[in-house]
Amino acid sequence: MNLDDLMLACEFVSSGESSGFDCGAYVDKTTGAVHMVGEGMEDEVPDHIDDLTLFAPVPRRRDMDLGSWLAIAFAAEHLADRLDDVRQAFRRSGAYAKFRSILMQAGQYEAWGAYEQAALERELQRWCEANDFVVVR
Repeated sequence: MNLDDLMLACEFVSSGESSGFDCGAYVDKTTGAVHMVGEGMEDEVPDHIDDLTLFAPVPRRRDMDLGSWLAIAFAAEHLADRLDDVRQAFRRSGAYAKFRSILMQAGQYEAWGAYEQAALERELQRWCEANDFVVVR
């Protein structure tokens, strides 16, 4: 299982969900090949892609619970002086916009991106282990 392909597939299904785009991604349990399906996709969809004994659906970011707790953990490690502001932001609507603003003010936006990406990678590696996939780069 190629981790980069899996990360791309996770981003695909996550962005599709947030934009209302009907899409999915599946990993062939025999070959480890990743198949992305959805409107406008030109890839051929394998037969029986909905058979969970043959294919594993790729999780969305939301499935991995990489939400507010991750942002708060980042703030605790990198923005200790703004931790209360970050916690307050996640108690109201528009939390991510406020969090992004705090990151930009503190010059930590790129560091957050790397932190979030590393967390996603760890969770996808755990998902691979739980599904008996061997991870390669």
